Amino acid sequence: MPRHLSKLTLRSAEPDDIDAIYELREDRAAAVLAGVEGAFVPEDAFRARMNRALADKTGASRLFVQEVEGRFAGYVGCFKDDDGHSLSYWIARPYWGAGVGTHMLETLMDMLPEDVTDSDMTAEVVDGNDASMRLLARLGFERIGERAFTCAVTRQTRRKNIFRRTGRTN
Repeated sequence: MPRHLSKLTLRSAEPDDIDAIYELREDRAAAVLAGVEGAFVPEDAFRARMNRALADKTGASRLFVQEVEGRFAGYVGCFKDDDGHSLSYWIARPYWGAGVGTHMLETLMDMLPEDVTDSDMTAEVVDGNDASMRLLARLGFERIGERAFTCAVTRQTRRKNIFRRTGRTN
């Protein structure tokens, strides 16, 4: 646990968390750093997608909320795809650089069942988000490629780095 923070908790997301998750995308600087693609998803579509993830009982979608001292600090999703699982996470700006992301992803890896942690896992990080790239490297992810995308905020073409952690059973 980061020395200057206490009471970090990663828990399963609940319907009441959707408002806080939605509000994260309103931070334009964070959206650029996160590499939000295309156009912003309309609020009703975003909420419907989050509710579907929360309602998924198959285990294909898992959504968690990070709290610091009882306050919302970010979220992480783990989603089944054709090649294993993908991670998507977002940390609220007040917690950048405080070790919250490290706690969130390390705790997530401990919480996930073996069928998930033993599979290949991918994540994408925008150029310039060096802290996120270092975090993934510490967790055993390796950069395997890149792809161009259009940023929803700046409308400029940017690059995402593709990271993969190879599963233990492959």
